[in-house]
Amino acid sequence: MSVAEGVPTLPVRLANPLLGVVYPEGGWLEALVDTGYEGFVSVPRSVFKALRLRVDEERRLVLADGRVVKSLGGYGSLVSGDYGADGLIETYDGLVEVLVGVDALRLARLEVDFCLGAVRVKRC
Repeated sequence: MSVAEGVPTLPVRLANPLLGVVYPEGGWLEALVDTGYEGFVSVPRSVFKALRLRVDEERRLVLADGRVVKSLGGYGSLVSGDYGADGLIETYDGLVEVLVGVDALRLARLEVDFCLGAVRVKRC
């Protein structure tokens, strides 16, 4: 867990618990903590497909630059260290990073220490 180039990141593993699919299979991926994103997790299409998520919801998102995009979402799980949560994992065209939103952290204590370049997350 770190602050990379001024942006807090978390190592995460995502899962489709219904099918027993985990991404990435052998490790963790760095996800950006996006406190301006009210959702759970957004992922590139390739990650969404790898998780084999069923599309349960479609919604419109307004991005930070003002663009409106259509997202497709399916329910899954997120794990970061000892912290875990379930929610809507979304994807939309053009997304290239994994974003962890405030809905994923609603039961967490998130500590960002810019002096040490460290991020910690644990259950409340």
